[in-house]
Amino acid sequence: MIRLSNELSLSSDILHSGEASVLGLRWDALKDQLLFRVDLCQRVEIPTKRRVLSEVARLFDPTGLLSPVIVTGKIFIQRLWSAGLSWDSPLPEDLCRDWLNYRSQLPELNQIRIERWMGMIPRVQTSFHGFCDASSHAYAAVIYAKTSNTNGSVRFTLLTARTKVAPLKTATIPRLKLAAYYLWSDSAIVLCWLRKDPATLKPFISN
Repeated sequence: MIRLSNELSLSSDILHSGEASVLGLRWDALKDQLLFRVDLCQRVEIPTKRRVLSEVARLFDPTGLLSPVIVTGKIFIQRLWSAGLSWDSPLPEDLCRDWLNYRSQLPELNQIRIERWMGMIPRVQTSFHGFCDASSHAYAAVIYAKTSNTNGSVRFTLLTARTKVAPLKTATIPRLKLAAYYLWSDSAIVLCWLRKDPATLKPFISN
């Protein structure tokens, strides 16, 4: 049994270099920061759909902190399916150019460091704020934590994000925005309201 009694034992007995892998992320325990490691081998062959899917799948991001990058890769994969390409056929020139441009920027993710601590301590007010948005290509939902200190300082921290590629079947932007999040409730009254015609309810509840 290892005791985590101080910084020295944490770094020398467990993490050695001060970093460990946690759910697909890298964690710098000494600085309490999350970071990413993207290792892409050098390729000289023309990329194929199979290789693109393999490399996008390696961008494991369970927290959603890299959502803008990940969803861009997913949108590109959708383009490959729409083009009707076979698994091992070389990508057409335009798709190949777009992919290599995207791929060349992925190693820059190694420079990202995110503070894991959200600033939540006693006597600090904490609130959570969710946002959703959509475009013709994808939709997303994010949750931030806001901490307000008594000295007037305010801190915002991205907690998590989820993205999804918009379906190929055309949908309006408002409909995609509504698809960007789910709300869960076990309230019998709320569930009863949801089954009613909104026009029969008071404006607040209806909205």
